[in-house]
Amino acid sequence: MQLNDKILLLRKKKGWSQEQLADRVGVSRQSVSKWESGNAMPDLDKIVVLSRIFNVTTDYLLKDDVSPEEGDSGESVPPEDGTSDDNGPPPEPEDGAFSRGTAVRFMGMAEAQSYLAMVRRYGFWVGFGVVLCILSPCTLILLGGLSESFLPQLGENAAGAAGMVVLLFMIAGAVLLFIVCEMRFARFDYLKKGGFLLDGETGVCVAEEKEAFEPKYTSFIATGVVLCILGLVPMMCVALLREGPVQEMAGCLATVFLLVMVSAGVFLFIRIGLIYGALNLLLKGHE
Repeated sequence: MQLNDKILLLRKKKGWSQEQLADRVGVSRQSVSKWESGNAMPDLDKIVVLSRIFNVTTDYLLKDDVSPEEGDSGESVPPEDGTSDDNGPPPEPEDGAFSRGTAVRFMGMAEAQSYLAMVRRYGFWVGFGVVLCILSPCTLILLGGLSESFLPQLGENAAGAAGMVVLLFMIAGAVLLFIVCEMRFARFDYLKKGGFLLDGETGVCVAEEKEAFEPKYTSFIATGVVLCILGLVPMMCVALLREGPVQEMAGCLATVFLLVMVSAGVFLFIRIGLIYGALNLLLKGHE
């Protein structure tokens, strides 16, 4: 484990933010950020301060083959601004902070990209499963409208039975997709528990990817909202038609159109939301 990863891990175990650690060491938050990303190295005097704050040896910080328990000094050092670390209770751990003894898993670039690729791939199928659920009543609605207006010989019972069969098959297909996707994501369950940290370089890359993705996220969300709103237009137009078989069938078609537009909007919400959520989840291991 490199020095930058050790600083990140030890800070997380304390439950401190970068700014809180910076105050204790007597440097800026940007300096701590550079240490953890590997873009800069602490000076020797700061390494000594870090070793006392984290209650580890300098050998542990600087060498790869030394455990944190070897030669614990048990000392602590106040920040250079003159405030004491002994005054008042220790800071409460922030969200996502690690307690002592928590098993921490480091995630490198390859694993982070593998997770994001899986979210993109199976996020499509999760969205498609939701679309199947939303569209499942469409056949029932259309057959019901035909049996009442233009094809009375079809019979309401036959139309209802056929529509229900299609509905159940679509729901079953959606459930199957959800189960398969959940099984595929099982190996990344540890991310939900927060027991992971990104190495410095990976965290920077994920943060940059999220920043580049945000305009796409906004545009997809806006498009989904517009689709849902436009789906209501035919419903309002049906009210202008004269009552009769034509209006009844037009109402069925308008309802189906609304479901289609809503399903398209929801698909965009889920597809883009899962990717954005995955980026945010990864960044919890970099804060």
